[in-house]
Amino acid sequence: MELAPLSCLPTEDIVSLLNDVFLDYIISVKESKKGFLARARAADLSLKSSLYAHEGGEPVGLLLLAHRGEEGWIGGMGVKKEHRRKGVGSALLERCVKEARVLGLRRVLLEVIVGNEGAYALYRDRGFKEFRTLACYKRTWKEGGGANVGGGLEGGSEGDGAGGMGARRGEEGGDDGRGGGDDDEGGVDVGGGGVAIDITPVELGSLEPLYKKEHCWQKRYETIRHMRELKAYRLEKGEEKGYALFLRREEKLEVVDVRPAEWLGSVLDEVVEGAMEVRTINVYDSRLKATYEALGFEEFLRQREMEYEL
Repeated sequence: MELAPLSCLPTEDIVSLLNDVFLDYIISVKESKKGFLARARAADLSLKSSLYAHEGGEPVGLLLLAHRGEEGWIGGMGVKKEHRRKGVGSALLERCVKEARVLGLRRVLLEVIVGNEGAYALYRDRGFKEFRTLACYKRTWKEGGGANVGGGLEGGSEGDGAGGMGARRGEEGGDDGRGGGDDDEGGVDVGGGGVAIDITPVELGSLEPLYKKEHCWQKRYETIRHMRELKAYRLEKGEEKGYALFLRREEKLEVVDVRPAEWLGSVLDEVVEGAMEVRTINVYDSRLKATYEALGFEEFLRQREMEYEL
């Protein structure tokens, strides 16, 4: 088994290999050439620094590495099913760390889905450490009334969602100082407070000073600024200011971020037309997690965010 820069392969072969290694993944992965190139551009994936493993000329695994400044991010790693448990993943990670040092990186990040215990054990054994948990949520939202779900939420009652936020807040809220900050303080009020929120479409660049810096790689400003479908809104309620960022795709709405967290329900009531599936991924702070759960969102996926310090 040998390793080589992923840039040695044609883009079509990279996409084919990517789909092959994730064929039996926990979630469905079906990448297209166009989608891969767009994701690579947005995330600053470096094909020169990324790797693939091959045996007898046959590609059997790959690792995607992005980097910005002194930080790197593994945007995917996988091995074909018939070649697993042969040291391919370990070899890819080991070479990745060496490449990170050559690039002068100080930290490499990745996410691993809770339930993918084999990959989690591999990363942990190779020196990656978990530092926070990311949650993904979804629900159907109805125009003008989505926030009025069951459980006494009308009028801003907190509620603790299906998962019981009291039991999970301590372990998920970024208590090491890199997670929620001020977002973790106080209760969750999903009511409108009697004052309407002004929602104004704006250019994304005007919101950069307000945008949270603690997001994971896929939701950092440097990534989302490349998303052509992104819709940005400035929010104002009296003297308070905030923002909302959405991706609208067919009949689905993806929430990239809304701040302050407690305005989420009111903003969705304004932007959702008819009934739409609303999703969000990789929520890192406990206040926003509590808001989603109070509004009746279902957690459909959880990820561990890990880091390797060089």
